[in-house]
Amino acid sequence: MKKPGEWNRYDGDLPRAMIGVLLNGRPVTEIDLRKWTSATTNPDGSEIPAWLNKPLAEIATRGHIGLQESTRARPSTSQPEITSLPAE
Repeated sequence: MKKPGEWNRYDGDLPRAMIGVLLNGRPVTEIDLRKWTSATTNPDGSEIPAWLNKPLAEIATRGHIGLQESTRARPSTSQPEITSLPAE
């Protein structure tokens, strides 16, 4: 994370069932949706909340992407830049 007042950059890579996120050029998370085959337990054995009633492996991999920013101090003044890549 950058200092207050400086802009952070998030990059998302979503090829098929893999999702990766970079923060300021460094990987911060990666997920393979194909590993989530149960609606009750995560791949590590921990429980999935009951309201998530469909395994991630069965969720559509095409559609809209939702972005959420959470700040308690003040509303965001950032403007996300979305770059669309051609479909394979």
